[in-house]
Amino acid sequence: MGVLLIRNLVAAGAALLALAAPSAHAQAEAALAAPVFDAEATALAAISAAEAEHLFVFDGSAARDGHFTGVRHSASGLLCGWGPRDTIALLIFAADGEDVGCSIASAFGVHTLYATRHTPAPRLEDALAGAAAAIVTRYPDARPIETPPHRAAAWRSYAAPENASAYFEITGADGEPLVMAVSVAQIGGWTYKLRYTGQAEFAAYADMVWAVSLGAIVGAHDAERFARAASSAHASRID
Repeated sequence: MGVLLIRNLVAAGAALLALAAPSAHAQAEAALAAPVFDAEATALAAISAAEAEHLFVFDGSAARDGHFTGVRHSASGLLCGWGPRDTIALLIFAADGEDVGCSIASAFGVHTLYATRHTPAPRLEDALAGAAAAIVTRYPDARPIETPPHRAAAWRSYAAPENASAYFEITGADGEPLVMAVSVAQIGGWTYKLRYTGQAEFAAYADMVWAVSLGAIVGAHDAERFARAASSAHASRID
Protein backbone atom coordinates (compact mmCIF):
# COMPACT_ATOMS: atom_id res chain seq x y z
CA MET A 1 0.00 0.00 0.00
CA GLY A 2 2.99 2.32 0.44
CA VAL A 3 3.62 2.21 -3.31
CA LEU A 4 -0.05 2.98 -3.97
CA LEU A 5 0.16 5.89 -1.54
CA ILE A 6 3.10 7.42 -3.36
CA ARG A 7 1.77 6.92 -6.88
CA ASN A 8 -1.60 8.41 -6.07
CA LEU A 9 -0.30 11.38 -4.08
CA VAL A 10 2.02 12.31 -6.94
CA ALA A 11 -0.80 11.84 -9.46
CA ALA A 12 -3.15 13.92 -7.32
CA GLY A 13 -0.58 16.68 -7.04
CA ALA A 14 -0.09 16.77 -10.79
CA ALA A 15 -3.84 16.88 -11.41
CA LEU A 16 -4.35 19.69 -8.94
CA LEU A 17 -1.79 21.87 -10.72
CA ALA A 18 -4.23 22.35 -13.56
CA LEU A 19 -6.83 23.72 -11.14
CA ALA A 20 -4.64 25.96 -9.02
CA ALA A 21 -4.29 29.73 -9.12
CA PRO A 22 -1.00 30.95 -10.73
CA SER A 23 0.85 31.59 -7.44
CA ALA A 24 -0.31 28.33 -5.89
CA HIS A 25 0.49 26.57 -9.17
CA ALA A 26 4.11 27.74 -9.01
CA GLN A 27 4.51 26.56 -5.40
CA ALA A 28 3.02 23.15 -6.09
CA GLU A 29 5.01 22.68 -9.29
CA ALA A 30 8.23 23.41 -7.40
CA ALA A 31 7.28 20.81 -4.79
CA LEU A 32 6.70 18.13 -7.42
CA ALA A 33 10.00 18.98 -9.11
CA ALA A 34 11.95 18.79 -5.85
CA PRO A 35 15.44 17.23 -5.82
CA VAL A 36 15.94 13.68 -4.66
CA PHE A 37 16.93 12.82 -1.11
CA ASP A 38 17.99 9.80 0.93
CA ALA A 39 14.62 8.31 1.83
CA GLU A 40 15.76 6.07 4.68
CA ALA A 41 18.12 8.60 6.28
CA THR A 42 15.45 11.30 6.11
CA ALA A 43 12.83 9.04 7.68
CA LEU A 44 15.15 7.89 10.46
CA ALA A 45 16.10 11.52 11.18
CA ALA A 46 12.43 12.41 11.64
CA ILE A 47 11.98 9.47 14.00
CA SER A 48 15.09 10.42 15.96
CA ALA A 49 14.00 14.06 16.25
CA ALA A 50 10.81 12.90 17.95
CA GLU A 51 12.68 10.32 20.07
CA ALA A 52 10.18 7.82 18.70
CA GLU A 53 12.42 4.89 17.75
CA HIS A 54 10.27 2.59 19.89
CA LEU A 55 7.08 3.65 18.11
CA PHE A 56 7.83 4.40 14.44
CA VAL A 57 9.85 2.62 11.75
CA PHE A 58 11.04 3.56 8.27
CA ASP A 59 8.65 2.17 5.65
CA GLY A 60 10.65 1.30 2.56
CA SER A 61 7.52 0.78 0.48
CA ALA A 62 6.88 4.52 0.74
CA ALA A 63 10.20 5.45 -0.91
CA ARG A 64 9.89 6.50 -4.57
CA ASP A 65 13.04 7.28 -6.55
CA GLY A 66 14.30 9.59 -3.82
CA HIS A 67 11.25 11.84 -4.18
CA PHE A 68 9.22 10.48 -1.30
CA THR A 69 9.73 8.72 2.01
CA GLY A 70 7.61 7.49 4.88
CA VAL A 71 7.43 6.16 8.41
CA ARG A 72 4.89 3.81 9.89
CA HIS A 73 3.55 3.65 13.43
CA SER A 74 4.14 0.03 14.36
CA ALA A 75 1.11 -0.45 16.61
CA SER A 76 -1.62 1.23 14.55
CA GLY A 77 -0.25 0.91 11.00
CA LEU A 78 -0.51 4.69 10.46
CA LEU A 79 1.67 5.64 7.47
CA CYS A 80 3.07 9.17 7.14
CA GLY A 81 4.65 10.08 3.79
CA TRP A 82 6.38 13.26 2.61
CA GLY A 83 8.69 14.72 -0.03
CA PRO A 84 11.99 16.67 -0.04
CA ARG A 85 10.39 20.12 0.16
CA ASP A 86 7.87 19.13 2.82
CA THR A 87 8.38 19.43 6.56
CA ILE A 88 7.22 16.79 9.03
CA ALA A 89 6.85 16.51 12.78
CA LEU A 90 5.97 13.24 14.48
CA LEU A 91 3.60 13.80 17.38
CA ILE A 92 3.63 11.69 20.53
CA PHE A 93 0.70 12.42 22.82
CA ALA A 94 0.99 9.26 24.95
CA ALA A 95 4.25 7.58 25.96
CA ASP A 96 2.76 4.13 25.41
CA GLY A 97 2.20 4.94 21.73
CA GLU A 98 -1.59 4.72 21.86
CA ASP A 99 -2.08 8.37 20.86
CA VAL A 100 0.25 9.57 18.10
CA GLY A 101 0.25 11.55 14.89
CA CYS A 102 2.26 13.30 12.22
CA SER A 103 1.93 16.82 10.81
CA ILE A 104 3.13 17.50 7.26
CA ALA A 105 3.37 20.91 5.61
CA SER A 106 3.61 20.99 1.81
CA ALA A 107 2.78 23.27 -1.10
CA PHE A 108 -0.75 21.86 -0.93
CA GLY A 109 -1.38 22.88 2.69
CA VAL A 110 -0.89 21.35 6.11
CA HIS A 111 -2.35 17.97 7.00
CA THR A 112 -2.10 16.11 10.27
CA LEU A 113 -2.87 12.42 10.73
CA TYR A 114 -3.72 10.97 14.15
CA ALA A 115 -4.06 7.42 15.49
CA THR A 116 -5.61 6.90 18.93
CA ARG A 117 -6.73 3.76 20.75
CA HIS A 118 -9.77 4.44 22.95
CA THR A 119 -11.40 2.03 25.39
CA PRO A 120 -14.19 1.83 24.59
CA ALA A 121 -13.98 3.19 21.07
CA PRO A 122 -16.33 6.13 20.40
CA ARG A 123 -19.06 5.91 17.79
CA LEU A 124 -17.96 7.26 14.42
CA GLU A 125 -20.43 10.15 14.57
CA ASP A 126 -19.25 11.07 18.06
CA ALA A 127 -15.62 11.03 16.93
CA LEU A 128 -16.44 13.36 14.04
CA ALA A 129 -18.51 15.65 16.26
CA GLY A 130 -15.64 15.92 18.73
CA ALA A 131 -13.12 16.68 15.98
CA ALA A 132 -15.42 19.31 14.46
CA ALA A 133 -16.04 20.91 17.85
CA ALA A 134 -12.28 21.18 18.41
CA ILE A 135 -11.98 23.15 15.15
CA VAL A 136 -14.74 25.58 16.15
CA THR A 137 -13.17 26.02 19.57
CA ARG A 138 -9.80 26.88 18.06
CA TYR A 139 -11.24 28.94 15.21
CA PRO A 140 -14.41 30.70 16.44
CA ASP A 141 -15.02 32.14 12.96
CA ALA A 142 -15.11 28.65 11.38
CA ARG A 143 -18.13 28.31 9.10
CA PRO A 144 -19.43 24.86 8.13
CA ILE A 145 -19.60 24.39 4.37
CA GLU A 146 -21.24 21.78 2.21
CA THR A 147 -19.30 18.72 1.13
CA PRO A 148 -17.17 19.89 -1.82
CA PRO A 149 -18.10 18.47 -5.24
CA HIS A 150 -14.74 16.70 -5.55
CA ARG A 151 -15.90 14.21 -2.90
CA ALA A 152 -17.85 12.51 -5.68
CA ALA A 153 -14.69 12.08 -7.74
CA ALA A 154 -12.38 9.11 -8.19
CA TRP A 155 -11.14 8.92 -4.60
CA ARG A 156 -14.47 7.40 -3.56
CA SER A 157 -13.65 4.34 -5.62
CA TYR A 158 -10.95 3.31 -3.15
CA ALA A 159 -11.92 0.44 -0.88
CA ALA A 160 -12.06 1.96 2.59
CA PRO A 161 -13.80 1.34 5.89
CA GLU A 162 -16.72 3.47 6.97
CA ASN A 163 -15.52 7.02 7.55
CA ALA A 164 -16.94 10.52 7.84
CA SER A 165 -15.79 14.05 7.05
CA ALA A 166 -16.73 17.66 7.77
CA TYR A 167 -15.58 20.86 6.05
CA PHE A 168 -15.20 24.43 7.26
CA GLU A 169 -14.09 27.76 5.89
CA ILE A 170 -11.82 29.80 8.13
CA THR A 171 -9.95 33.08 7.75
CA GLY A 172 -6.17 32.80 7.56
CA ALA A 173 -3.72 35.07 9.32
CA ASP A 174 -3.49 37.32 6.23
CA GLY A 175 -7.27 37.44 5.80
CA GLU A 176 -7.29 34.80 3.06
CA PRO A 177 -10.18 32.30 3.15
CA LEU A 178 -8.99 28.77 3.79
CA VAL A 179 -10.65 25.37 3.84
CA MET A 180 -10.29 23.17 6.89
CA ALA A 181 -11.34 19.54 6.57
CA VAL A 182 -11.54 16.83 9.21
CA SER A 183 -12.10 13.12 8.59
CA VAL A 184 -12.38 10.17 10.99
CA ALA A 185 -12.46 6.36 10.70
CA GLN A 186 -12.20 3.37 13.00
CA ILE A 187 -10.18 0.27 12.17
CA GLY A 188 -9.06 -2.57 14.43
CA GLY A 189 -9.77 -0.79 17.70
CA TRP A 190 -8.04 2.42 16.60
CA THR A 191 -9.59 5.78 15.75
CA TYR A 192 -7.87 7.58 12.88
CA LYS A 193 -8.25 11.25 12.04
CA LEU A 194 -7.07 13.64 9.35
CA ARG A 195 -7.12 17.41 9.74
CA TYR A 196 -6.24 19.56 6.73
CA THR A 197 -5.87 23.32 6.27
CA GLY A 198 -5.16 24.91 2.91
CA GLN A 199 -6.40 26.86 -0.08
CA ALA A 200 -9.76 25.78 -1.46
CA GLU A 201 -8.28 24.66 -4.79
CA PHE A 202 -6.15 22.09 -2.97
CA ALA A 203 -8.86 20.63 -0.74
CA ALA A 204 -9.11 17.59 -3.03
CA TYR A 205 -5.53 16.72 -2.07
CA ALA A 206 -6.64 16.27 1.54
CA ASP A 207 -9.26 13.74 0.43
CA MET A 208 -6.64 11.90 -1.60
CA VAL A 209 -4.30 11.75 1.40
CA TRP A 210 -7.16 10.43 3.52
CA ALA A 211 -8.25 7.78 1.01
CA VAL A 212 -4.83 6.30 0.38
CA SER A 213 -3.83 6.57 4.06
CA LEU A 214 -6.87 4.49 4.97
CA GLY A 215 -5.86 1.99 2.32
CA ALA A 216 -2.37 1.72 3.81
CA ILE A 217 -3.81 1.26 7.31
CA VAL A 218 -6.24 -1.42 6.18
CA GLY A 219 -3.36 -3.18 4.42
CA ALA A 220 -1.29 -3.15 7.61
CA HIS A 221 -4.15 -4.58 9.68
CA ASP A 222 -4.84 -7.25 7.05
CA ALA A 223 -1.16 -8.23 7.04
CA GLU A 224 -1.17 -8.48 10.83
CA ARG A 225 -4.26 -10.69 10.81
CA PHE A 226 -2.72 -12.90 8.12
CA ALA A 227 0.50 -13.24 10.14
CA ARG A 228 -1.46 -14.23 13.26
CA ALA A 229 -3.50 -16.78 11.32
CA ALA A 230 -0.37 -18.25 9.73
CA SER A 231 1.36 -18.45 13.13
CA SER A 232 -1.67 -20.16 14.66
CA ALA A 233 -1.86 -22.66 11.78
CA HIS A 234 1.85 -23.39 12.12
CA ALA A 235 1.49 -23.95 15.88
CA SER A 236 -1.42 -26.31 15.27
CA ARG A 237 0.65 -28.39 12.85
CA ILE A 238 3.45 -28.64 15.40
CA ASP A 239 1.02 -29.79 18.10
